[in-house]
Amino acid sequence: MHSALDADRHFYRTFACTACGYTFKAPLSCSDRFCPVCSSPRRRRTAAKLRALVTQIHPPFAHSFKHLTLTIRNHPDLPWMHRTLLQSFRRLRSHLLWQRTVRGGAFVFETTGQPGNWHLHLHAILEARYIPWSLLHDRWQKVSAGRGVYITTAPPKRICWYLTKYLTKNQLSAEASRSASKDLASTRLFTTFGTWHNISIKLPHIGYPCPKCNDSTWFPLDLLDIINRIGYLPRKRKKERAPSCPD
Repeated sequence: MHSALDADRHFYRTFACTACGYTFKAPLSCSDRFCPVCSSPRRRRTAAKLRALVTQIHPPFAHSFKHLTLTIRNHPDLPWMHRTLLQSFRRLRSHLLWQRTVRGGAFVFETTGQPGNWHLHLHAILEARYIPWSLLHDRWQKVSAGRGVYITTAPPKRICWYLTKYLTKNQLSAEASRSASKDLASTRLFTTFGTWHNISIKLPHIGYPCPKCNDSTWFPLDLLDIINRIGYLPRKRKKERAPSCPD
């Protein structure tokens, strides 16, 4: 079989270029959303979504792109932290200060710490007017009892890079990574809000070109194993999706 468990304890699927026979192994998801091996395709998809959003946004006069970071105190219950941080952010967005200065944006969560002492950050890109830090800090403390607020104006490409990095950056131990992935299994770690929420994002699938001949048509070798054993495919299959580019 060509779907095998490799030395890093991940299952891989082997694809062959139909033009020249070049092969490479693509990792299958291990269901750990913070896994450094599996997170590369997710990071690329999120980065592509953010770039697609930003290219459609043209801030009006006196507005610019800003990078916002919000935190709350450490807590042993990670799902509770996620709910609290999300609810606090919603309360902040309903405040008059926010509604007068922020048009829309997108945010991600960054998880650090360890079981029993988690620390969760919310990082956002905003399309907004100037917001005095002191006022924003005061409002955040009132709606969340939070411990930190950081906001700065920056080029949108740099903010998108930061948000993508925070989404998939993994400073957790293997045990903490598995625990965090389980605790946040049903949560969304990337969300839009405000005027950005209704912007349509249609991303074309970009196949991985063969580094040897530049063709983009691939065939999974595990299907070839089946054909060799029984002489045919047991049922009609949908067209195989081209694999994502490996790092």
